[in-house]
Amino acid sequence: MFHVDFGIRFNRQSAWRIGCVCLLIAGIAGSGCATLQGTSSEGPVVLQDSSGTRYLFPGPGDRLSHVPYIYDLSKQVADTDEKLVAALSAIGLDPVERRRLSEEITAIRDDTLKQLKYIQDVESKTSASCSTCREDAKSATSLLDLFKEAVSHRKPGANYVKADISVLGAANPVIHFKDYQTFRTDKSDQSWMSFTAGQLLRIGTYYFRVRKPGTARQDCIEPVFVWDEPTTRAICSDRP
Repeated sequence: MFHVDFGIRFNRQSAWRIGCVCLLIAGIAGSGCATLQGTSSEGPVVLQDSSGTRYLFPGPGDRLSHVPYIYDLSKQVADTDEKLVAALSAIGLDPVERRRLSEEITAIRDDTLKQLKYIQDVESKTSASCSTCREDAKSATSLLDLFKEAVSHRKPGANYVKADISVLGAANPVIHFKDYQTFRTDKSDQSWMSFTAGQLLRIGTYYFRVRKPGTARQDCIEPVFVWDEPTTRAICSDRP
């Protein structure tokens, strides 16, 4: 279950639309509701994750705690909630895949909120310099953006699609992968699975790890949203 408390007014028509969103979420994820309420377009954004934890992102009126780029990203998360729910209902997935993907979206969203709140606290409550905070915050929301972009525009090729993952500049890269849920819950090296170019993967989000033979560089780990048939992606291409 998640909740959105957004600083805007809404009329009877928009309240009806929001009620429809609540019903859609309940039908897809089993429970949950997104609501928009408040009195000011610059009020705080309050988002609730699936466990009921509420995350407050202060608006411009709170000069001490307001972090502009975090506030803007939190608004994007609120916007994504509604669009993803509607899109998953519209593209005609079978019930099993729709439920599985909605659970994956929930996990991604929960992780996104935790990361945004952590970065906001670093920026607003400490005097430490954070040169990577803005980039880290954008990265935190990127998976939701990928999900929304794909789901909103096209139906997947099938429940399982061919993944053509490569690494530019590497003749014999060693690639392993984990699905999103495994990546977030099992940090052991043993949970990484070997990947072969052209392998069939179930639609959804994966992390791919690259080890380039003959180098001492740290592993590159990059997320890929597997959706199209085939899903073609060059990863870790900025590494020598």
